[in-house]
Amino acid sequence: MLMRRAQSILEYSVVITCVVLSLIAMQSYMRRGIQGRLRNDADSLGQPYEPGSTTSDTTLQSSSSTTTTTSTTKTGNVTQTTVVTNTPYDTEHRVGSETVN
Repeated sequence: MLMRRAQSILEYSVVITCVVLSLIAMQSYMRRGIQGRLRNDADSLGQPYEPGSTTSDTTLQSSSSTTTTTSTTKTGNVTQTTVVTNTPYDTEHRVGSETVN
């Protein structure tokens, strides 16, 4: 009975050692993957702004539609004015380039 327990402990230690060694071997690949993901996220944010070194040529186009309706109601000595403003859409579109030297 004692021999079986020793064999079981030995098997567990061999399995744990194999798992630890495989994680150590894969450490550089995991680090490169994380660094690549961080680099991709940083590149998607764009270049940093530096006063004096950044030049830009940007045009901002804005368009909207607004409808205003005014109605006046007079009841006796009381005059009530109602103003309703409706803006169904309001858009902005930025076109241009920015360069950091």
